Amino acid sequence: MQLSLWHGEDGTAQRDKPLYEILKENKDRKDAEFNERFKHRPPKALDEDET
Repeated sequence: MQLSLWHGEDGTAQRDKPLYEILKENKDRKDAEFNERFKHRPPKALDEDET
């Protein structure tokens, strides 16, 4: 399935881009934003009963 024209979040038109590619780029961007938020957190300390 291929879309001939769609409007991105910023309002620009993108032509001839497969839907799976658009969805993959959106997922990758959201995953990167999520990972960026949590990469600076220190690891959770284990409780004594978890060691």
